[in-house]
Amino acid sequence: MSQLIRDTALHGAVYVTLEKSQAGYEFRRLGAMLKHLYPARDHRWTPEDRKKWWALINELRERADTLESTASGGKDKAAGLAYAG
Repeated sequence: MSQLIRDTALHGAVYVTLEKSQAGYEFRRLGAMLKHLYPARDHRWTPEDRKKWWALINELRERADTLESTASGGKDKAAGLAYAG
């Protein structure tokens, strides 16, 4: 995971291939980590910024649910580009 983050930060996009169940787990894990970084007391954030933040968290959850529900026996692969925000 740390290599993925380094590559994304340095190169802008990387190609990722994981089993769908593993990819779902990683999306859910990232969403949980990001949730704890929410700057609740930072007054510089506008209501629009906060909406975007929670939309990202919800999108990660939805993708995790989709990947995990379509995994069949661990043989399906989830592949795609990962972009640095």
